[in-house]
Amino acid sequence: MPLVRQLLAGQSPNGIVVDEQGTRSGTLVGVQVEVRLGHPATSVRATWPWLFTDDTDTVNPPYQIIRQHVRSQGVSSVTITVLAPAYDVGAVSNWVVEPGSSIEPAAGVTDRRPPQPHCD
Repeated sequence: MPLVRQLLAGQSPNGIVVDEQGTRSGTLVGVQVEVRLGHPATSVRATWPWLFTDDTDTVNPPYQIIRQHVRSQGVSSVTITVLAPAYDVGAVSNWVVEPGSSIEPAAGVTDRRPPQPHCD
């Protein structure tokens, strides 16, 4: 993905972790690839496709991808989920950043999922 290439410009990853991603009920969403950076990427300002998983099991497919504006002075890792069953589309599903980072939906984009259960 271009966003991973941009984050890795000039540095090697410190680690890569691969895992599955699913809903709370176990529906497979895709494969997660977490890229851990050796040194935080600084001055990240971008618009990324971002994955929101539906844990209510009422939306088909069980996710929504929206474009989000991200800003950070230090991204330590980013997780990309490559979506099942074709495994040819990916979106950011998590990131580890410095305090003060922000993320907000792009203009005109809304989360259309029903209210989601909370983890307590």
